[in-house]
Amino acid sequence: MGMELIETIEVGSGGVAAIEFTSIPQDGLDLILLLSSRADNAEQAFFATLNNTTGYNYPQSYIAWNGSSAQSGSRDDNGFYFQWHNKSSTFAGIFSNSTTVFSNYASSSDKSFSIQSVAPNDSNSLNVYMFMQQGTYESTSGISSIKFTQQASGNFVQYTIASLYKTTAD
Repeated sequence: MGMELIETIEVGSGGVAAIEFTSIPQDGLDLILLLSSRADNAEQAFFATLNNTTGYNYPQSYIAWNGSSAQSGSRDDNGFYFQWHNKSSTFAGIFSNSTTVFSNYASSSDKSFSIQSVAPNDSNSLNVYMFMQQGTYESTSGISSIKFTQQASGNFVQYTIASLYKTTAD
């Protein structure tokens, strides 16, 4: 098995409201997304859609730790949430990171995904917010685009970086 870089997007000066991968080749096995992010707003979550699909096609469950207590739940949204990433009120210059895997992304059946994210805690630099989520993208189309936007208005700040890889059988 191999891993091949599809594209890296680095946010420049002034930030951007959305990060989008388009024209994702359909010749791989899985997609792996590595993301280092920070926002200029007060929200800690951001939102992703696949193939511009905004219907309730994303059933998911999650567990989270906010530095002092755990949460868990499930939902079916118009996309899926990434929680948490650093926001304007957290440590200056510190970025959160997440890893997402989309299994069998080019198949004609539903695609499973998993997300793991960590970010420094607002009140105690010794703790981190941790978020793990798994779900399904209910679609018979392969994943050809991924778009990230803030849950609330705002931008991804300069130096946010996203890299998308595909795994191959080689």
